[in-house]
Amino acid sequence: MIEEEKVIVESRSFLKILDMAKAAAVSDAPVLIYGESGTGKEVIADYIHKTSLRAAQKIIKINCVALPENLFESELFGYEAHAFTGAQKQKKGIFEIADKGTILLDEIGEVPLSLQPKLLRVLQEKEILRIGGHIPIKVDFRVISASNKNLKTLVHKGLFREDLYYRLNVIEISVPPLRERREDIGPLLDYFMKLYSEKYSKKITGFEPGALDCLQNYPWHGNVRELKNLIERLVIFENKEFIGTEFFPDDLCVKARTCQNKACKSNFNVSGDIKAPGIMDTIEKQIIENALAESRGNQKLAAEKIGMHRNTIKKKIEEYNINLSDIKKRF
Repeated sequence: MIEEEKVIVESRSFLKILDMAKAAAVSDAPVLIYGESGTGKEVIADYIHKTSLRAAQKIIKINCVALPENLFESELFGYEAHAFTGAQKQKKGIFEIADKGTILLDEIGEVPLSLQPKLLRVLQEKEILRIGGHIPIKVDFRVISASNKNLKTLVHKGLFREDLYYRLNVIEISVPPLRERREDIGPLLDYFMKLYSEKYSKKITGFEPGALDCLQNYPWHGNVRELKNLIERLVIFENKEFIGTEFFPDDLCVKARTCQNKACKSNFNVSGDIKAPGIMDTIEKQIIENALAESRGNQKLAAEKIGMHRNTIKKKIEEYNINLSDIKKRF
């Protein structure tokens, strides 16, 4: 396992991503990072910056989704005093603040089409003009962009400028979802368990075998972010030495077993959309029926076997129209 700049990685696919990031770091070429939400695009951006010649300077991050369109220009380029109502004093924009450093434009696909020409000009000319200003200001920065949408698709739809796309996409890095690099799940579970055990002064040293099996096979559609948040929650509630399934979400172990049956292959196509396969419900129903059969129809025991709350299994039995009489006939 490699733990470098908080990049927890063991899988060969993610090690290749780090190799690409290292190669990208030695240049000043723009980098476009693709991946589902929560895969670690920001971590890769940080890694590139920290291994680059600009590491001594700042990396400034902008979430393009969070910026209202009417504030986008002033935040990126700044403004002069009295440039508009409420502008009491001069303000530097993100590009000016990031001079000599790196800028991360997260969710770049959300930049309004009307502002893309101005962004393109800054990237080309490496100079900005504050709102209300008249003198261009030279800026020296390296730009990294991240997106969970396919920018080329947006170009074809007329939602993203083609020239801006090619300006941003000199080096492209695609971060695979966590369910496609399962070798990283174990090290990540261990890392966050230790991190939050220390943070909350808990004496947790590991996971119960059944709990670990569920966590390692769970599809993690929320990726590393989902895993991190869940482990923090489990550590907060757990009072034993080993984390069990007591505080798991009701359907976590069922989804894990569904994933073991190969129904959770990635359908991510760099569009930000994950299409849940129709077979998922069929396999979940089969898992519940098998658990009921093994438990001789005892719903409480069946729920415990698959890590599901008793009330949830009752709802699922109704939802899937499971005939308990037929289940009991198997004995």
